[in-house]
Amino acid sequence: MGLMTSFGVGVSGLNTAQHSLNTTAHNITNVDTKGYVRQQVVTVDKEYEKAATVKRLDQTGHGSIIAKVRQLRDRFLDGSYRRESGRQGFYQAQTEVVAEVENLFGELHGTTFQSAMQGLWKSVQELQKEPESVVARTALVETAGTFIERCQNIVNQLKSFRQNVNLKIKNTVNRVNEIGKRIDQLNMLIRKEEAGGYSANDYRDERNKLLDELGGYVKMDYKEVKDGTVLVTVEGTQFVTEFGINEIGLKSTDDSLNLYTPVWNFDRNEKGEPREVFNFSTPPTAAADTDIGSLKGLLLSRGTQGRYTDIPVQPKPEDYENGEEDEYYIEAMRAFEEAKLNYNNKVAPSLLTNTEAQFDQLIHGLTTMINNVLAPNLTATWTDGSTPVWRNSEGKILEGDEIPDVDVNDLDEYKVEERDALGRPTGRYKVSILDKKKAPVSSDSSKTPGNALFERKGMPRYKEIEVNGSKVMVYNEENYDPKDEGSKYSMYTMGELEVNKKIKENVSLIPLSYNTNTGDYSMDIAAKLNKVWDNKFSTLNPNTLTKNTLMDYYTSFTSEIANAGNTKRVLAKSQDITKASVENQRQQVIGASSDEELTHMIKYQQAFNAASRYVTVIDELLEHLIIKLGS
Repeated sequence: MGLMTSFGVGVSGLNTAQHSLNTTAHNITNVDTKGYVRQQVVTVDKEYEKAATVKRLDQTGHGSIIAKVRQLRDRFLDGSYRRESGRQGFYQAQTEVVAEVENLFGELHGTTFQSAMQGLWKSVQELQKEPESVVARTALVETAGTFIERCQNIVNQLKSFRQNVNLKIKNTVNRVNEIGKRIDQLNMLIRKEEAGGYSANDYRDERNKLLDELGGYVKMDYKEVKDGTVLVTVEGTQFVTEFGINEIGLKSTDDSLNLYTPVWNFDRNEKGEPREVFNFSTPPTAAADTDIGSLKGLLLSRGTQGRYTDIPVQPKPEDYENGEEDEYYIEAMRAFEEAKLNYNNKVAPSLLTNTEAQFDQLIHGLTTMINNVLAPNLTATWTDGSTPVWRNSEGKILEGDEIPDVDVNDLDEYKVEERDALGRPTGRYKVSILDKKKAPVSSDSSKTPGNALFERKGMPRYKEIEVNGSKVMVYNEENYDPKDEGSKYSMYTMGELEVNKKIKENVSLIPLSYNTNTGDYSMDIAAKLNKVWDNKFSTLNPNTLTKNTLMDYYTSFTSEIANAGNTKRVLAKSQDITKASVENQRQQVIGASSDEELTHMIKYQQAFNAASRYVTVIDELLEHLIIKLGS
């Protein structure tokens, strides 16, 4: 090897050492930079000069060169961190929702909703002692108003909180799209830089930081192709591609709630409707690896508005002519089982929806039981061609003289076709009228029957008609059709309830007198009102068999919220620990340590000095040859 060639070897050593020093200095500078991945210089030999001799093939080295400056990453740990981050985000989003719901009912601090129920109960107990007392009647009306006001306050807060969650969903989707666009831009910058032979590690750091953030929002997968482009899928659908991104759009409901649903605008069905990003046909689980992403956690928690009709009620054989053998009962049970599965898959997993539905069931049960005492009904049920069966408000089948002298054909325009647990028409019809024989009357001169304590805002309890010269009070049925949003006004449901305005203006209209024109007060009616709190009116959900009283129901209701909150908090904390553990392992690989980098700097500085000394020696040799020998 000639002396001039030796100069090249020395210079390559200087360049390699200098580049290594620059990279080490870059690492030290970014020790505290979040998302920075330490870089390492990969040095390889330059091409060898080969020369053949008689005995062997000799080769002479020409120094070293920088093959590349690589990032020290562990792809397995990256993927694991992003997956655990998404799972932690899923449970953390639900934990925050549970905490807010617990605060709304004030069970941990403040005024509890249970106190409003107890206040109403106490006023009924006082009324039982003195049914004729204006003070006791006024107290009942006032506590009923307070109770409805407290219910409405909770309803409004639940709606407001749902809108807050809805806004978070919108903002999260917008952020996901921003991340996708920036990743696409970085893909182009990385391709451009690395195509020219330069390293694009700082761009890669930014891209990996964005992938970390995206993994917390949604379940994603990614892979890097040969040109440095990263392709990203979200929930199994291409998001960042080689040619751009498929943005996530938002579809909103056409009601007053305006709830957002993330959709793929580029993928539409035959009706032109965009496909939803998330599939909630079954509840997300860890076993199925579907419990990932804070966006999914927010969507699941928010759900839709819940009503008591969302909780299917198991049909009773005694309500059917042929009991368990009745074909209508068999069909009703099939619908109930299907509706229960739908409840478990769609309603129960959504904290807000399930909370609203169970709370609404409590309010519906309380108000209707009180109303049925003050204004009891007789109900006829029948199918086409069958004889109507009349029952009183307690479900007893009427016989003989107990059957009202009313032909259901005269009430044909007021009949309602019953719906099964899925909201489908059943072919059975019903119509209800005020039971005038058993209904108590007001204590004023009018002796008016049928005044219920609670009314629907958009619909009176009865409509008075004339049948064969007699006045009949026909009950306006709760005819809810899931496909008709307007039919909610027929229901005793949250947001549609108020205290009877006539009774608020004149407490003597509370029907507590015997229907005998004697003016005597009925202690039985007040006692029945008091017994409402002892009636076992409903199960908490279709998966339980035990019916609860009002107070037991509320206790079970709040306990379920607390248990759900505790479960979510434990899962979120567990995932947080797992996420931190993976991050610690990852930082051991990607993190830049100042002590370690200073050690490397000393090593590369010594290498630079050695290369510099080598060049100096070659320079002195050349000088000696030229000056001493040349003369």
